[in-house]
Amino acid sequence: MNRTSLWLAGALLIAGTSAGLSDDATPAAAAPPPAGAPAPAAAPAPSVAATPAPAANAPAPATTAAPPATTAAASDPGCAAGGPSGSVAWPIGAAEKAIGASQTGLALGLLAKLSPAGSAETVTVSPTGLTAVLTALELGADEPMRKGIEKVLGGEKTPAKAADLRRALRRLGADKPGTGPLAAADALFVDEGLGLKPGIAETLLAEAGVPVRSVALTTDAGVKAVNGFVSDATKGLIPTILDTPGANTAMVAVNAFHFRDCWAVPFDPADTRPMPFTGGDGKKAEVPTMRLDGKPVAMKVQGRFAAVELPYRDARYAMTLVTTTDAPADAAAFAKAPAPALLAGEGLAEAEIELSLPGFSAENSRDLLPLLKQAGLGAGLASPKGLAGFADGLSLSAMLQKTVVAVDEAGTVAAGATAAVVTRSAGPRLPRVTFDKPFVFALRHKPTGLVVMAGYVGLPKAAAK
Repeated sequence: MNRTSLWLAGALLIAGTSAGLSDDATPAAAAPPPAGAPAPAAAPAPSVAATPAPAANAPAPATTAAPPATTAAASDPGCAAGGPSGSVAWPIGAAEKAIGASQTGLALGLLAKLSPAGSAETVTVSPTGLTAVLTALELGADEPMRKGIEKVLGGEKTPAKAADLRRALRRLGADKPGTGPLAAADALFVDEGLGLKPGIAETLLAEAGVPVRSVALTTDAGVKAVNGFVSDATKGLIPTILDTPGANTAMVAVNAFHFRDCWAVPFDPADTRPMPFTGGDGKKAEVPTMRLDGKPVAMKVQGRFAAVELPYRDARYAMTLVTTTDAPADAAAFAKAPAPALLAGEGLAEAEIELSLPGFSAENSRDLLPLLKQAGLGAGLASPKGLAGFADGLSLSAMLQKTVVAVDEAGTVAAGATAAVVTRSAGPRLPRVTFDKPFVFALRHKPTGLVVMAGYVGLPKAAAK
C-alpha cells in the first residue's frame, strides 16, 4: 500500500454515506444514500467524545438549550450496536447509483447557494430530510408539483424517481430500534379541521411508511405536539422545529433523525494539537487538529481535490471529506468536477496515509423553500392544485430544516429535522403598501391637473386637533 501525507487544512466538504450506494466492493467507496433527516435556531451541537470538538466557525445563535449530549467514546456500547463491521460488499443497481449521484448533487447545489464566496461560515444540510418530506408530499401532488419534486431531488437532466427514493428510505429505516447508529422518524401532522381525501392516509403509510396524526395545528398545543415529536426523534438535540402556530396551517410533514457512531479506527486525543487552518475568507487561525498516521484509509487525489473516506464501526456508514490541495475553495467550487464524484466516494482506494483533520461542530436553521423554488419547484408551487391529492386549497409555504453535527476523535453525533409546512388558501392576498419612510405628496385637482399643494415628508408630525 502507498503511504501518503494528507493535511486537510483548507476549506473542506463532507458527506455522510451509507452502504448499498457504492460502485466498489467495500464500504470505503460507498456513495451517499438517503439518510433518514427554519424557524428558531437549533440547539448547541453535542460533543462526541470526552474532549469536545472545536467549532470550525461560530455557530448560529441558539434560542433553546439542549440537554447535555452523551459521549460516543470507543468503549460506549451505543456505537453501532448490532451493525456490521469490517470490509463488507453490498450489491447495488442502477437506481442506487442514481440516488447516490442525485443526493450528492442536491447537497452541493444547496451548499453553493447557502455559502457565498468569501464566507467562513460552516453550512450544513440534510438531503435525506428533504427527500423524505418531498417524496411523501409527492403522493398527493398534481403533475406540475410532482415533476418539480423529482427535478429538485434528481436534477435537470436526470429527475429522480420518487418511488425509487421512497424504497431507499424504507431500506434505510429497516433497522430495529437501537440496532444501528441511525434512528429516524416520519409523520404527517394534519390539522383537526382539515378533512383529507379518501385513501391518501392509507397510501402514505403503505408507500412511504408515514403515519398521519391529527392535532390542532393552529394552536400552541399543536405546535407542541410537532416539536415534541422532533425532540424525541433527535434525542433532544433539536428541541423545536416550529415557532408559533399559524392561523392557516393545514399540514406539517416531518422527518427527524439522530445519528451516533464511533470511527472504525478512532483518532488518539493525545495526538490532537493546534495547527493552522485557512478559512473560506482567507484568514488563518490555529485550530485543534486530529491526526491519524500510518493507517489504511480510502483516499484519492484528483486535480486540485483530495478526498478521504472514514468508516464507522457500523460499516454501512462512512464520512467522505473533500478538500483542495492548493488555495482554499468556496462551496461553489466543490460543485464542479471532479469534486462531486469524489464526494460520492467514486474511485477511492485504500492507502496508508498521514491524515490531519480538524474536529468540528456546526448547527444550522433555515427555510429552504426559496432555494427549492429556484431549483425547479416553481411551477409546482404556482399550481392551485399542487397538493390537491390531500385536500383542496392547499399550498406549500415553508420548508424548515435544522441540522446539528459534531465530529471529534471518537466519532460523530448528528441530528436533523425537516418540516414541510402546508397552509390553506386564505383567499386573494391583498397588496400591502406601508408608508414607513420619507414620501412625497400632491393635493391635485383632477379635472384640471392643477396641484394645490405638494410636499416631501421627511419625518411626520401629527396634525393638531
